[in-house]
Amino acid sequence: MKKLLKIFLFVLLLCAIALLLKNEFARLLTKNSPYGIQTLISKTASAENLFVGSSMFRQGIDIFALEEKSPGTSWILAYNGNQPVWEKIILESLLNNNVKIKTLFLDMYAYSVVVSPKVSDERLFLHTDLKTKKEFWNILKQTGNASLQELFQMFVSSNNEILWTWPLNKKLTDNRYLRGGNTAFSPGSTDSLIRSLPPVAIEDFSFRKEQKNALLKIFDLCKKHNVNLVLIETPKYIEIATDSNYLQVMTEYIELAKTNRVEFLISESTANQMQQKDSSFNYLEKMIPFNSDDPESFQDRIHLSSKGRKIYTEKILKFFK
Repeated sequence: MKKLLKIFLFVLLLCAIALLLKNEFARLLTKNSPYGIQTLISKTASAENLFVGSSMFRQGIDIFALEEKSPGTSWILAYNGNQPVWEKIILESLLNNNVKIKTLFLDMYAYSVVVSPKVSDERLFLHTDLKTKKEFWNILKQTGNASLQELFQMFVSSNNEILWTWPLNKKLTDNRYLRGGNTAFSPGSTDSLIRSLPPVAIEDFSFRKEQKNALLKIFDLCKKHNVNLVLIETPKYIEIATDSNYLQVMTEYIELAKTNRVEFLISESTANQMQQKDSSFNYLEKMIPFNSDDPESFQDRIHLSSKGRKIYTEKILKFFK
């Protein structure tokens, strides 16, 4: 019986050590990859122009267009469903590790600020250290979203399939990125197909307090570290771009930027809607020309196709300093 107990305790110790090693050091596997946070922290890449956001940026920012304009100066950090609460932690991690950023382009994604904090992309757990993951967990606890299932996913089950097949996974994944930008082809769609997709499942379009506070913290961090900050709205298909709920959130988002004197760039459709509602401010000066009626420029209601992201990125290049 004592022998079995010793074996059990020994196995338990090995498991604890394995989990500690995974959560603290697995991130180092990506330090030379053409994507992710660790490459920047490890100083194997630079980012004068850093794009931090959600899949809106992964599908909406064309790295080839950026490289053609200013080679080797831009980096994209895009995680599915990324929210301001996580973007703040990412930015803090980069700045605390002395990553030099000239201009931060932050994803102005309306739906990310009206939902409760949730990590949608498990790669965040792979690309960060134990301290950062604890910050993720604290946010979930503070907002009532913590559970044993979330805890197990964050520290135990997440990314295990990637680690088990790392040599093959690294080769396949690295080929899909350039300086954090998605290099895979994304075909356009049709109006009928886009409109047949399930609607966005959001019940309450109120700006969440924790997301707004995170944005305000990002504003302060950029001022403190002399980082130029630009909020960017990627185009949405016309069905979303003219939706009253979407425009309600964007109105509050824009007012937050104006009140805090933060630069922002909005898509043509949003700028036109804002200008009609408020002629006292020139929203057209903040406009990125883009045809939100063209289904071939979109994969779905909110993500651009390869055609759309090339057109859009070429439009924002004139705002580079």
